[in-house]
Amino acid sequence: MKRILYLIISIFVLFGCSQQNNKKEDQSQVETVPNEAVATTTVYPAVLAKALAAHGGLEKWQSFGTLEYEMQKPDFSEYQLIDLKNRKTLLITDNYKLGFDGEQAWVIPSKDAFGGKSIRFYHNLYFYFFSLPFVLADPGIEYEEMGEETVDGKAYNVLKISYGENVGDSPEDNYICYFNKDDNMLDFIRYTVTYYSKEQSTKYNALKYDDWQEINGMKLPLNMSFYTWEDGSFGKQRSSAVFENVVFSNEVPNTVTFQKPEGAEVESNPTL
Repeated sequence: MKRILYLIISIFVLFGCSQQNNKKEDQSQVETVPNEAVATTTVYPAVLAKALAAHGGLEKWQSFGTLEYEMQKPDFSEYQLIDLKNRKTLLITDNYKLGFDGEQAWVIPSKDAFGGKSIRFYHNLYFYFFSLPFVLADPGIEYEEMGEETVDGKAYNVLKISYGENVGDSPEDNYICYFNKDDNMLDFIRYTVTYYSKEQSTKYNALKYDDWQEINGMKLPLNMSFYTWEDGSFGKQRSSAVFENVVFSNEVPNTVTFQKPEGAEVESNPTL
């Protein structure tokens, strides 16, 4: 819990300080809120139910209120803090702080410092990929079991994911999940990006889970790689990410953690 508190308090120090110095700030001012886990009675497709069990169990995942980790990309490092109950986020790098307070996505000192196209699109992007298959149990998801499929000579159980109308910022997105037939683990996914077009797409990219790590009894990604998807197989590798220092907590962070700082730029609605 100490690591979470160190980073939460860093919101209130000068942005010019490094992330490491922020972690050393006094933690006594930060409050946490007890997490009341809510049991689910939803019946999931068999392939997903087996995958959730293989990854450590949905009940265990839902018992936590806070997730934090450090994401290492080829060209930068980013700390991410997530309220698992309300899906509010805080992201910190040497160049910017970016957050989502439940309504607005914000960044400080500027969108130019962030460098991406949309802070709202980005705020939970890697959290979602990191948290599969658990987030596939979210409300509003529609499932289609697609049987078996062979990719690069290996057979998988396949599940297609789509979303109900007005679910999230990109309800037109589709995910096709490939589960290892031997251990029911999620080996890779294909996914569309419709955030900007707001239209269904048949163009897929691929994300492969290279290695797993066990945290609190749950199997979560250590390394993942992003690819183009070409002619039914993996194409060119586009990027990769490593997730380190993963910590869960039963409590949820104080909501002030995610509030927009003075001077931050915001996106209240999905960018069109």
